[in-house]
Amino acid sequence: MSTTVPEAESAVEPWSADDDWTDETLALLRALRAPHRRNRAKSVAFALYCVLLGLVVWGGVPSLGLFLQASMGADYTGHGGDLLAAMPPASPPSA
Repeated sequence: MSTTVPEAESAVEPWSADDDWTDETLALLRALRAPHRRNRAKSVAFALYCVLLGLVVWGGVPSLGLFLQASMGADYTGHGGDLLAAMPPASPPSA
């Protein structure tokens, strides 16, 4: 049993530049994806802000406590005078 293909189905038109929708499709996908990328960038920026804030608090508060104790005469570092002299005049321990 042999199958024959009708003449209309076997005649496939060649591919032309008008059939290529790649650029339009990519532009549409970029436009549809832009709000998600902006939200993702905001989330990443917020996460970096939280990490930076945590590092400042985690490292800054104990350091400030050590400098305050050094300004009151409790020198645990051995270089308390040099550290206090190197600090800017507006910092609390030098007052």
